[in-house]
Amino acid sequence: MTSGQRVMLITGHSRGGGIANLLGAYYEKDPNFTSFTYTFAGASSTTDSNAENYKTIFNIVNEDDIIPYLPLSTWGFKKYGIVKSISVQDHYENKWGKAQKGTWEWLTGDDYNNDRGTQRTLNTFKKIASNRNELYILDSSSDGKVWENNLGHTTYAGAERELQKLTDTLKNEKLLRFCKLSIVGGGFLQPYHVEINYCPAYFMQMLANMASDPTVGPMTGHDVKGKYAKAKASFIASSGAVVIGGMTHPHLTITYYLIVYNNFIDRV
Repeated sequence: MTSGQRVMLITGHSRGGGIANLLGAYYEKDPNFTSFTYTFAGASSTTDSNAENYKTIFNIVNEDDIIPYLPLSTWGFKKYGIVKSISVQDHYENKWGKAQKGTWEWLTGDDYNNDRGTQRTLNTFKKIASNRNELYILDSSSDGKVWENNLGHTTYAGAERELQKLTDTLKNEKLLRFCKLSIVGGGFLQPYHVEINYCPAYFMQMLANMASDPTVGPMTGHDVKGKYAKAKASFIASSGAVVIGGMTHPHLTITYYLIVYNNFIDRV
């Protein structure tokens, strides 16, 4: 290290982990800094084919946590640097009797909340799109079109009012650019209704809203059909919103503290 050279430590969790990953890649190339980056639970942040060759970036992943596996590697996404992962469920959840030192129950006093659904949900996402380009193409199949208002409208004017209201809602939720709205119907004994034709990115942004926006909520979002509905149901089950276990504990900062405390050494 030359005299006066600056040393930088970069770290972050979840969204902060994704940002830290990008900053780490930037500063590793900067000759004015010696940087070391440690990310926790960060989403994949790049499609750079050279990403694994970064030497000063270390990414810690709980294998029970779905967030670090998004966007999917099959869509070409990855993390800069070295990834080290372990399952808290398999290695740090107390199995018998009193909470063993180094386990989740020992640290928190609560039972670990996880439905083992990470891979199940990721598999449903793989059926949504096979590559990142497909994410932004409107789905022309019946799965990609939904009639959100089940009642419809007897007049075209009523459908126009719904169209405007839905347009405002989807714009506010950052969904409008990923779909096309149109008024259909109006034939014999068929009410007018507003149809949403969406692409896979619409669905993924909706899930992001469900996970992070309290006004949307983990059990709501917008109507979807077919393979999207199956993926949404799996995501909700993984979220823990239906009580049976989910992603809440796997993604918490304290979970990643537990991994660091144990230094990837098996405890159970």
